[in-house]
Amino acid sequence: FLVMIVMGCLSLGVAEAQVSLPLDQAIEIALSDNPTIKVADLEIERYDYVKKQTVASLYPKLDVSGQYALALRRQEMAEGLSFGGKNTFNATASLSLPLFVPSVYRQMKLNETQMALAVESARASRIDLVAAVRASYYNVLLAEQSMKVLEEAIATTQRVVENTKELYENGLAAEYDYLTAEVQLSNLKPQVLQAQKGIELTKLQLKMYLSIPEEVDITVTGNLDDFRTQILLAEDYSMDISENTTLRTLDLQRELLEHQEKLIQTTRMPTVAAFGSISYLGQ
Repeated sequence: FLVMIVMGCLSLGVAEAQVSLPLDQAIEIALSDNPTIKVADLEIERYDYVKKQTVASLYPKLDVSGQYALALRRQEMAEGLSFGGKNTFNATASLSLPLFVPSVYRQMKLNETQMALAVESARASRIDLVAAVRASYYNVLLAEQSMKVLEEAIATTQRVVENTKELYENGLAAEYDYLTAEVQLSNLKPQVLQAQKGIELTKLQLKMYLSIPEEVDITVTGNLDDFRTQILLAEDYSMDISENTTLRTLDLQRELLEHQEKLIQTTRMPTVAAFGSISYLGQ
């Protein structure tokens, strides 16, 4: 989505691309393009391969070998009397089948817990990322709304200065009142610069979470009042302890340690396996 917009802007000869970004779309882009989420998904895939590797140790194992020999000269006992074949070959096949391997069974349970822990870690990464994107998005809205308030305050103070100046020139106001109004106006101007820098910083932070290039200008939509209901719902959801990812991660880590302890104990247990071998020798 982002690449298509940037390429479209470049094809039209626009020097600086600008993207209007609703909150839902920002969260969607973050979940699809953020490197942390991609790493978490790859970690789940890695543990899936580890689990398959553990299960594969229970499969039957077949080993086949062959040997061939060509006698350039056969052995001789007397003149004209020789023995042994000119071509000799040997084929061997052996089959082994694990019947009872406690360490593998415990390792499989350990892998399942590792998989669940990786899934929970990916879930936690998504929750943290969504919370960070929401906070950054709200910070941008707050900074822009603060900028509007300052602009209104400057406009109001500017009118006060003009009115006080007119009154002062007509002798209806003291010079002190006029100077005081000008000082108030001067004090507001640095705050405007600070608010502008605040908007830039909050947008850069939002771009970082969305993996958006710095040169792309983003515009957030709506205002804080529009998202007040969503913020309250998010706070209510955060109170559900059973869905708390930190507590679930701790439970999975405790379960993982228990499996590791039992895995060490299985090293003292016997292993039962069946073996079979067949060999063929010919000349």
